[in-house]
Amino acid sequence: MVLIRYEYDNETLKGDYDELTAFGARGKKVWNKEALVKYAEPQRPVHIVCCCRNDNQEVNMHIVEKPIGSHRYYLATNPKSSGKHSPDCPKHVLDDPFKKAKAVYTKSAVQFRLNSAGESVVDVSINPFAGGIREQNGEPIDTVSSDVEQTKPGRKIYEESDEMSASHSRRAKAEFGGLIREWYLIGREFALSNRKNGQTHINRRDIIHGMWREMLNDRVLANEQSIKNISFVPHKSITQHRDGDRKILVGLFEGVDTTAFGEMQINIRGINTIWSVSAPPELAKKIDSKTVNRLISVRAQWRNEDWRLTHKPFVVLLTDPDAMWVESEIEMRAYAVLSKTRFEVQKPLRIMEDLGGLRPDFVLIGLDRPVIVEVYGRVGDPDYDEHKELKQGLYDIYESEQRIYYLEWDLSEKDGMAAFLERLRELESKLD
Repeated sequence: MVLIRYEYDNETLKGDYDELTAFGARGKKVWNKEALVKYAEPQRPVHIVCCCRNDNQEVNMHIVEKPIGSHRYYLATNPKSSGKHSPDCPKHVLDDPFKKAKAVYTKSAVQFRLNSAGESVVDVSINPFAGGIREQNGEPIDTVSSDVEQTKPGRKIYEESDEMSASHSRRAKAEFGGLIREWYLIGREFALSNRKNGQTHINRRDIIHGMWREMLNDRVLANEQSIKNISFVPHKSITQHRDGDRKILVGLFEGVDTTAFGEMQINIRGINTIWSVSAPPELAKKIDSKTVNRLISVRAQWRNEDWRLTHKPFVVLLTDPDAMWVESEIEMRAYAVLSKTRFEVQKPLRIMEDLGGLRPDFVLIGLDRPVIVEVYGRVGDPDYDEHKELKQGLYDIYESEQRIYYLEWDLSEKDGMAAFLERLRELESKLD
């Protein structure tokens, strides 16, 4: 039971959690914004306690208002409350989306600034083992994860909790894929802004050209240093290399060859040229032959007149139209369907602050509010399932507040694709 006392006239009201909650789109209970708003009015200060304990000890609580997107209201336990909620208290279930989604860092790994020309410059704080940063100083090589995300599943930045301390203010570190993603976005921006007359869409080579130009323009930094000091987009004008140099090579994947000596070479297309990188068979064979014309980034060392792979390659699907970065085959299939609708299709590659820090797979623009699209393509992974449930719970809250429409394609469900297409047709009909 929740006991609510109005302090201004000693009026005492008793109630329970059912009066402060509502059912979300999936039938789960969420905080009822309308019910909590009236208790959050500054002219009507209230004292709230939870009486869930059997020992009659009350747990002091307060209403929290968070300006994330639109304002969110929920009940939180006072940090200095002497009591704790009982294990079966309904508040544990209601808090679930917020507790699991506490921010790990308050400073993003990706930050922006303006250069002297007034252009946006991206600076990526990167793991020292990633992207050849430490190798430049001759320190040992280590293979690191190529995850695109800055943090592990279930630990993205959604919301800053009341209990977070100043110790969480350190800056996050991006993985190698995070650096390549930001470089791609800057290159894509250049390609879209420099389309030729009559050119509707951009292609993969336009992306590579944009990444090369913006690298030379110092618009992409790693740890506040221009990546042109540690990176190459293969170019026919680059003919001299120093033995021992370690670089990031970025281009389009053009297949794998086997030399007469049994070595394997990864072919990377840059600007009007193709470079080859010798690779251990166990790494080269992991690149699917269907990867041709996808974006590939490798970390390599120049030794004995040859580039040699030092880390696992990072490969990205770029799908038509517009060489869109997608993160799985199922995302590529979903994008092919979405791009044929009348919606404007966006692919967020950075977290969305107005969505509480979530990063959905796609966003459809055209209705009175955005359509958030999630594609759940992994089956049988408990960590993935937990992260999926977290996102679904948060989207239920946002949709109940009429901030978004929600659309999902879940491969774990037998009729997942049929439900996805039916819901998509329903939403598209609202454009009429």
